[in-house]
Amino acid sequence: MRGLLVRLLLNTLALWLVTLLYPGVRFDPGAGLLDYLVAGAIWGLANALLRPILLFLTLPLNLLTLGLFTLVVNGA
Repeated sequence: MRGLLVRLLLNTLALWLVTLLYPGVRFDPGAGLLDYLVAGAIWGLANALLRPILLFLTLPLNLLTLGLFTLVVNGA
């Protein structure tokens, strides 16, 4: 449970930092902490569900590249 909360807070912090650093990524002007927390939770859930599926689908390519294609999946 503690790990889940840490990941949620790290995702939220990362989203907040991205909105500060890149002008193309933004929330509504009235966005508060709850909006960032919800976005961080959605981002974490998508990552938890999609990453294993992508790793399984790219298994033949991972075998051919000796695991280097995993870097591409992690980057995506």
